[in-house]
Amino acid sequence: MSTMQIGYVNVFVSDLERAISFYRDKLKLSLQFSSPDHG
Repeated sequence: MSTMQIGYVNVFVSDLERAISFYRDKLKLSLQFSSPDHG
């Protein structure tokens, strides 16, 4: 049986700090990359 994995996901949001808090604190995901030049 093969295993499927997700490598990267881009999520576009209107409130970046709130979204980061949600994904980090509630879903226990880590921020891998952030680009302040593209906001």
